[in-house]
Amino acid sequence: MTLRAENKKTDSPSQHISPPALPHRQMTAFANEERFRHTLDNMLEGCQIIGFDWRYLYVNNAAARYGRQTKEDLLGYTVMEKYPGIENTELFALMQQCMTERIARIAEFEFTYPDGGTSWFQFSIQPEPDGIFILTLDITDRKKAEVASQDSEARLNGIITSAMDAIISVDETQRVVLFNAAAETMFGYQAAEVMGQSLGRFIPQRFRRAHSEHMRVFGRSGVTNRSMGKLGAIIGLRANGEEFPIEASISQIEAADVRFYTVILRDITERKNMEDALQESEKRFRLLVEGVKEYAILTLDPEGHVVSWNDGARRIKGYQAEDIIGQHISVFYTAEDRVRGKAKELLHMATQQGSVEDEGWRVRQDGSRIWANVSISALRDEQGQLLGFAKITRDLTDRKEAEAQIRRLNRELEKRVRERTVQLEVANKELEAFAYSVSHDLRAPLRAMSGFSRILIQDYTDILDESGQHYLQRIRENASQMGNLIDDLLKFSRLIREPVRRETINVTAVVHRVLADLNLESAALPLDIVVDELPDCLADFQLLYQVFLNLIENAVKYSRQRDVIRIHVGAQELAPMAVGHSQPVYFVRDNGIGFDMAYAEKIFGVFQRLHRAEEFEGTGVGLALVQRIIHRHSGQIWVEAVVDQGATFYFTIGFPPEEIME
Repeated sequence: MTLRAENKKTDSPSQHISPPALPHRQMTAFANEERFRHTLDNMLEGCQIIGFDWRYLYVNNAAARYGRQTKEDLLGYTVMEKYPGIENTELFALMQQCMTERIARIAEFEFTYPDGGTSWFQFSIQPEPDGIFILTLDITDRKKAEVASQDSEARLNGIITSAMDAIISVDETQRVVLFNAAAETMFGYQAAEVMGQSLGRFIPQRFRRAHSEHMRVFGRSGVTNRSMGKLGAIIGLRANGEEFPIEASISQIEAADVRFYTVILRDITERKNMEDALQESEKRFRLLVEGVKEYAILTLDPEGHVVSWNDGARRIKGYQAEDIIGQHISVFYTAEDRVRGKAKELLHMATQQGSVEDEGWRVRQDGSRIWANVSISALRDEQGQLLGFAKITRDLTDRKEAEAQIRRLNRELEKRVRERTVQLEVANKELEAFAYSVSHDLRAPLRAMSGFSRILIQDYTDILDESGQHYLQRIRENASQMGNLIDDLLKFSRLIREPVRRETINVTAVVHRVLADLNLESAALPLDIVVDELPDCLADFQLLYQVFLNLIENAVKYSRQRDVIRIHVGAQELAPMAVGHSQPVYFVRDNGIGFDMAYAEKIFGVFQRLHRAEEFEGTGVGLALVQRIIHRHSGQIWVEAVVDQGATFYFTIGFPPEEIME
């Protein structure tokens, strides 16, 4: 609660009596004071006087506007009352120093308003008989301009520093004034080594005079820049004496009557090497084709007769060059394909389309078959006249056999899956029968134990001593616990068998339904439960209800030792996953006793308990049930906890409704 200090004035009879006339000197002083106050009130700068008790004694219009208040709202109140938290700022410390040490101070601060807004001000603080006098000037626009200028300079420096090309700037005497990181890498010098040095040290000695003259001519030309490559390939010199080809662009600018030149350099060593390699490869192409053994490479005349034959063709087809050159390619096709005229059909398609690709069985010289991938391309001269065809064949027999083997394995796998499915159906039926047996065969003796022990307690109280009554009560409690355990086991068993019925669920409504059914308010527990607005999901209503029921009951149970049980049910957004969407993560957080995270994986196991049964009731099945439900919804569940500081259970539910509906 904020206490307001009122500036109340006590009325006295003298206040209602007309004052006597003032002498002329006093009238003059009064008029001067009024003029002085009028001047202060209308100054563009903010003026304020703050007393030793930190109350506003005077505030002009500008100061009230800067403070986002009215003068009436400030006068008589303390600085701390109008701007809570100001006493923890550097500004207040400066004001306090001036107040106590009676010394003047000038400083710039960013002032934060109660609503979170900020402005920059220059504060001139000086001692005054009643406290301190503060002159304030709004410098927000200036600060923004400074920040914008700094950001712009930082971005420019960042661009220059991170540029892939070398950037070097020199003055009109060709002395280095800028040398970026890429230039350091390219030439092998650190920037500090070359600042103020001549640009000539990066050029071989034999080219320096010509380069210097070129720079002078460019400076007189009036051209502001020349593009990359216009200067042609030039030679650079590294720190280790190595020469290398570079491509350059140059620009000039004049600032403060000083001319500066900026050169952007690109190392084209790799490109030159590639060009040389390409020329060399063209020379060796024909020899290379002749030596390829993985592919059958041959050329055909316009009618489809073999003209050339490489070693790969001999290996794949089995023919020697002298045995096959001049023959028609139809000899490579099966009898059925020759009847169909497939070879002529492919040649016709290549003629019309430019190229054609085909896969199928082909015949070797010895009559054996291979599965081949064939590409045929039409060869034409500059006038478009058909010169013949280039034909490349790749032997895919091994791949074809591997695919056949995979199909056989898939058929075997499908057979085993069917057999496994039958086995699982039998196991499920046996599990169902076991569950029925547990439900009926175990409940009867438990009911008998509970009933007989109750009768003994009621009818034989006088005969049994205190110890005997205690043991009977323990029998009843354990029988009840065994009954609860059987119920949870049956519930867990049914969950494995029942299908998941997915529909769009209002998750917030589910949580409120759980809280209403638990009726925690009637239990007179000190509760503070917060439920956020939760995103919808696609889930089984009953199963999702069971998840929140178990998690909220768990949170209440392990927080009962607190003065106030605090539970927060909310959701947060998971980072976008590989499927391309963000997924909501639901959570239930409590302020309970928590646990050691070394046992986090153990907590979701059936019958797993991290605390003694005497301390907290339960069967140890609840969280295992929750995990099973989440997994059946294609989701994940995990927990974060700290001993004696509470726990938070997080979980996801498959995919958002819009993703699944698509």
